[in-house]
Parts: sequence; C-alpha cells; structure tokens
Amino acid sequence: MVRVMDCFLMEGVKVLYRVAIGILYHFTKMETFLEASVATAVSEHVRSLELSPARLMKKAFAIRNFRSAEIKSVTVKTTFDMKSNKIPRSGSSDSLPASKGPLDIPNSSRTITVKELLGLWQWLPARITMQEPMLVYTTDEDGCSLSTFYHKVEAYEPTLLVLKATSGEVRQN
Repeated sequence: MVRVMDCFLMEGVKVLYRVAIGILYHFTKMETFLEASVATAVSEHVRSLELSPARLMKKAFAIRNFRSAEIKSVTVKTTFDMKSNKIPRSGSSDSLPASKGPLDIPNSSRTITVKELLGLWQWLPARITMQEPMLVYTTDEDGCSLSTFYHKVEAYEPTLLVLKATSGEVRQN
C-alpha cells in the first residue's frame, strides 16, 4: 500500500479510483462468491489479495479512457446531487460517538445547540465522527485573538470551525 500512497501523493485522487477499480476487476475475474453480501465478499477478497503492488498498479493503470477530468466531473455532479438531496447520504450515525448522549457533551457552546450539532454530525465523514466532539476555543473565554485561536486548535485535528454572525446566522467551515 506504500506504493499506492506514493502514487496518490504524486498524481492525486485518480490513483485511488484506478486502484479501487483494478481491485474490483481482479475480484470479478478471480472470485466466485456465494455470499449474501457483495461487500463482504469484496472485503474478504481484498484481505487475501495476492497481487504484488507492481502488478496491482499495472492493472490499475491499464484501464483505458479513465481521465482525471471525468473523475472530477462525476465527483462534482455527485456532490451537487447529495447537497440537493437527490441522493440520500448514508451519513454517520445519528448519535455522537462513544455512547455520548446530547446531555453528556462537555463544554457546551453558545454558538451551536446540541440539536444543530447532531444535525451537523450526520453530514461529517465517519472518520471524523469516531472522535468525541470537544469545545477547544470560544471567544467568550479565550478572546478574539487569531493567534490565540491558532495556538488553542493546533493540537486538535480534524477541527470543525463554527461561526455565528451578529445576525444569528451560523456557518460551519
């Protein structure tokens, strides 16, 4: 996988799509599965994959007519469709991680309510929602200094920044 990551860092997301399609192509050629779930069968196939990184990359880059522009176009269209609710998002779980209930969230914020946080939580990727939310910086306690903000949040990653305008409008970035 180091080679895949190296190629990804050099050439971008196209490499990940190509490798995924290469693995699926290899799966369809090698696997005759009788399981109820295709996802389970593919997962087992990947765990027992006996392709060398060189062969996997060779198969991945042998796929014709698979350009970055096409990948970008499909990504933009899918993102637009998801935002306009044409495609339902699987979303993360409806609740917070580690069995945290809405009342157990430490350091509640005046900027965002628990209900808004739970709504926002559903739109975040699973890798982010596996962590517990934590209030790190607030202008009420830490002031309005940008350097203080950077100093407080530098140790936390990923970071979700929620801003509230004087008109009451809330923005998440």
